[in-house]
Parts: sequence; C-alpha cells; structure tokens
Amino acid sequence: MGILTISRLTRSNLAAVVMTMMLFVVLFAGSAFATTNNPVIQCSGVDSINCTKLTATTCVTSDPSTNVKYAWYGDGLVSGQDQPCAVWNMPGPKTVYVTDLISGGQSSCVAEVIRTVPLPDLYIGCNLLRCDGQLTQVSAGPFDPNVTVSWSGPGVVSNGSNQFGYFALVNQAGVYTALATNNVTGCTNSAWCEVMPEVHPKLTCSNDGLTCTKTTSTTTVNVESIPYALGYLWSGDGLVGPNNGPTAQWNAPGPKKVVVTILNSGCADSCTTEVRPASCDGHMFPTQTTCDDFTNGTATELSQICYKPENGKVTVVTPGVFFYYTMFTAPSASFCVYINQSKEVAAWKYFGVHQGNQAYVYTAGCAPFAQGSDLGNGLTRICVTGATAGNKYVIRVKYTSKSIEGSNIASDLATNEYKFWTTIGGSEQTGTRDSITVYPNCSAGASAFADPGDEVSSAPEAFKLGANFPNPFNPTTQISFDLADPSDVRLSVYNMLGQEVATLVQGITSAGTHHAEWNATGHDGAVVPSGVYVYRIQARSLVTGKQFSDVKKMLLMK
Repeated sequence: MGILTISRLTRSNLAAVVMTMMLFVVLFAGSAFATTNNPVIQCSGVDSINCTKLTATTCVTSDPSTNVKYAWYGDGLVSGQDQPCAVWNMPGPKTVYVTDLISGGQSSCVAEVIRTVPLPDLYIGCNLLRCDGQLTQVSAGPFDPNVTVSWSGPGVVSNGSNQFGYFALVNQAGVYTALATNNVTGCTNSAWCEVMPEVHPKLTCSNDGLTCTKTTSTTTVNVESIPYALGYLWSGDGLVGPNNGPTAQWNAPGPKKVVVTILNSGCADSCTTEVRPASCDGHMFPTQTTCDDFTNGTATELSQICYKPENGKVTVVTPGVFFYYTMFTAPSASFCVYINQSKEVAAWKYFGVHQGNQAYVYTAGCAPFAQGSDLGNGLTRICVTGATAGNKYVIRVKYTSKSIEGSNIASDLATNEYKFWTTIGGSEQTGTRDSITVYPNCSAGASAFADPGDEVSSAPEAFKLGANFPNPFNPTTQISFDLADPSDVRLSVYNMLGQEVATLVQGITSAGTHHAEWNATGHDGAVVPSGVYVYRIQARSLVTGKQFSDVKKMLLMK
C-alpha cells in the first residue's frame, strides 16, 4: 500500500519537487555570491619622531593585497596617502581605510606616531612700530632655563630674556622669527610675527553745547575702527567729568582737546571741539528769534537799529519790531518783573511794547507762563504767580521800532543808545542789562517782519496792495505795497476766523514802494499752522487825509 502511495506521489508531484529543489539551490547560490567580503587588515605598531628623526612611517597589511585601495588620514602627512605605507612629520593617530575594489568591502585600523623628545614650547607676539622714538619690543615665551632663543628680522637691535620670557628690541617694520633651542635635547622650535608700520588713530570730535538751561556739555571723540588698546587725555577749562575716556563733561565754554594714544606704540593724534557759550544775558534780537533759539544759544543778536533823518525828525525806523530776551531766577512764588529802558538822548521817544501787551515770562522750557503790559515811559511790567523759587525763567518783550519815529534830532547824524535791564523788587537782576544804538542811514540787517522802509522808490501815483510772493510759501513771503503819499499805515495778517495773527507794519511810512516780510510766526513768536491767511492794509494819507484799504489772500503750505 505504501509502495503504491510513494509511486503515485512520485509520478504526480515529481516535477514540482524537482523545481522546488532547483529554486532552493539557486537562492542559496545567489545569497552566497551576494555576500560582501571585508579585507582583513592589520596596522603596524607605534613609530616615533624626535629632534633627529623627523619623520615616522606607518604601514598596513591586507588580505587580499591586490585589487584594494588605501587611504590614510591624520596630521602631518608627508607622502604615501594612497599606499600601504605612509610617512608623517607630526605625532598623533593615523587612520587607514582599505577598500576591496571587487566586493566593495572596507576595513580600517589606526597606527600611532609618537614624539619621543618634545620640542621647546614657544609662543610669540609683536607690537606696532613705535612713534615716540622708542624701540618696539617683540616677545616670546615661556621662559625655560634650558632653552635659548635667537631672533632674526630686518631691524633687530638687541635681545634678551627675563623671568617672563624672551624679547628683542627692533626699529623697523617687518617679519621677525624666534628660534628656540633646547640646550639639553638639541630640539628646536620656531615661530614668527609681524611688526606693523606706524598707525595713527583717526579722530572726530563733537559736543552737544551749553544752553541757558543745560549747564554742562558732553564732548565725544570717535576713533576710526582700530584693533588696539587706546588711551585718552582731555584738556580744557571747566572739566567736571573723567578726562581719560572717549567722553568728558564740561561746565565752561571754550576749546576742548583730546589726545588719543595707541598704548603699545605711542602713536597718537588729537582733535579739538569748541563748546560755545550760552548767551543767557539780556540781548536784543531780530523777531524771527524764538524762545528756544535764545535758550539753546543759537540766536544771533540784532546789531543795530536804523532810521532815516528827514526834516529834523526820525523817520522810517528799521527793523519794524525787535525782541529783548533775558533770563532770571524766581525769588519767590509771586512777584512782579519790571523791564526798564533808558536813552542817551532824552528828547527822543521810548520804544513801546508791541500792541502794548507783547511782554511775556516763559519757563526755562519755553512754555508761556505770564503776560504783562507797557506802563509807558520805557517801563514794562509782568506780574508772576505760581512760580517755583530758585527756578530759571525767560523774559521776552517785543518792541515796536515805529514808536521812536517823529523824535526830534539835532542833526542828520544823530545817534541814540537805548539801554534795557530787568529789576525785581527794585533790584537789578544780574546779566539782564544790554543796549542797542540807533544810527542814521544804515541797514539794520535781518528781521522777521521787515520794515517797509528798507526799500523805497520814487512815489507811485496811487495806493496799491500787491500780491505776496511766493504764494504758496514756506516759511517766508514778501508783501509789497505802494503809497502815493506819506501815510499812517497798518499791515496785518489774519487767519480764516478773522483773528489777527501778526502786524507787519504799523506807523508813519514814507511815500514809495515798500516790502514787508512775514515768516509765518504770530504775535507770540510761535510758528502758525498751514492754511489760508488774509493780509490787509489800512493807510491814511498825511497829505490829503485820503483813506485806503485792501485785502488779499495767501497760502502757507508746509
């Protein structure tokens, strides 16, 4: 029964059995052929280098020894990177990779190169070539009593050693080499550095200035980027801060000088900055001067006032208005300030306050604080409440030059000096006194509200208000007008609410063509906003009594 079964199985499944066995043989054979064989390698033992044996050799043996690739890696390779043996001039581990080019298998091992006798330790440093006539030092170390160091280079003057190391003194820029020799082992080592030519620092000096409220100024020196340690030395009057850094502080005006030195070369340069004084005493200024201009010390004083002598009278005074500024210290919370005026020639008129009330006290920060009025006869009063005793305050009075027109003069060359000063409680305040002189037939210089007398032509046939130019404008514009006769004139600027912003001309004006300038500031000296403004002239002829009036528009565009 069994025989029959086997016989039957053999006949029915023989082909399948044979195919299965053949597939197993093929897979087994394929697996065997796909196996990667890594070379069997062995690195040689330790080799060494010393002061007389300057190279070491490392080798590797491989099985197989043919159809393989070698690759050595490590510091100091001299030759043999792709050979069984490589040569080195530095100690340390040396790794080789051996690759079977047929199977792709790879193996690696490490050989060691050692130094049996160490080289002398050596480091070196160079300074800049000196600018002060001294020799430049180059240094090496560390100091070892068994080591001698010799120097070479373009300018070696002398060399030596101390407990810190070895040095040479040189007088030229260039490359310097230190050769260290161990007198016991005979081993040598070398290092080099470069002495650079003279380098001078490049400087820029600046300062933030003094003002009436800022009583110290900071000066600064900027040094063009330089990779060396620097020394600073400031000199000048009023030093209140350190003088050995890139900044210094001062409480007095004048030139401030700094010398900047490169410490390791003695090379130096200097620069000077001028700290300007703050003019906080009483002075006369043209009317473009703001409170900030005064306190910052940037305002330019008005040098003189001019007039035209005519028929024994003062006429055509320029500029039409001007400011008196000064600063004082509040004695208490409430008090009255008096601005006094005197004149050298008593017969002349006093300068009157513009509109009778353009007299102000401001805080030191230029915020309006109190307003006063003209009392007549050259006296103005401003009463203050709520002040802080001991604080600084600013006085600004706007005077109308036309006030002195019509004064009698003894000759066409007559001059008159006007003095102004401030008192509180009958005591003159220190630094508030100044004077200005009125001269005939001169030019008064700049003025925010230029007087119409600065340009007079022959009398036109009719009264006329001209168009301003430029228009639109920013920040100044010129307004022209014609007068057929000498006239009492008022030229004013109004905003679109009908409020008077500024008065450019007020008083007796000669016949002719005139020009007035407006610099977009109001009665209080503050700059007005952009927008449409109206300027209006009202004139009454002193000959015929005829009245003239006209209005035009202009646009301030910022």
